Amino acid sequence: QRLATSNDPHLLNYLSKRRVSPSFLVEIDLFLSAHPEIIEHAPKFVEEFNSAAPLQAYRHFLKGYTKPARYITGVIPDGDFFLTANFSPPQLVSAYDEELVAFFQDYDYRYDILERIDNEVLHACQALDVGTLLPRRLRRLVAYVIFGNPVDAYKYYEYNFQTEWLPHRYLPEHVVLSEIPKPEDYVEPEPTVMGSFRDGKPDGQRDHHFTRLRMARAKDQGV
Repeated sequence: QRLATSNDPHLLNYLSKRRVSPSFLVEIDLFLSAHPEIIEHAPKFVEEFNSAAPLQAYRHFLKGYTKPARYITGVIPDGDFFLTANFSPPQLVSAYDEELVAFFQDYDYRYDILERIDNEVLHACQALDVGTLLPRRLRRLVAYVIFGNPVDAYKYYEYNFQTEWLPHRYLPEHVVLSEIPKPEDYVEPEPTVMGSFRDGKPDGQRDHHFTRLRMARAKDQGV
């Protein structure tokens, strides 16, 4: 089924409450149509997705989607933003989000990772309080925690921000793309350029952090 053309009032009302843009449904439809191999290799997922009501199908899809939802324009600031003096960010470790609960269903609820996010964001807010400019990725994480939903803050941190734990072992069981076999001539992508605008050292002298980050991104392209 296609979510974007369903015009289901329950789904649209749910998106509105979470400040998620209806265009996110188009993104989901395009993602699924771009991977027809899912039909052959993950028939259970397809059956459950197609047989469910649009809202339930949407929620089912999100359990295996590691990108944050696409919000209504302006909800998540793209550029710099300012906070009140001594601003205290919300604590994810004590927040309740039904989508985050569903994401961890049948797995350990990762309080340890949520605590790490809380600490990262708290220190970032303290830096903002004294006028420090944050790197774009850290600023984005802070924005998801303050203005977005907890599940999207978690997904952004775990799958787009942190670089210490690259295998991403805490994916739900029906991340169906992992079930699709690679072609016989498939080879893992290898990064051809190790430098970046933040790491301008000559070849052979790269900082460990940036080398790991770029290798992880190259690896993820083949996942």
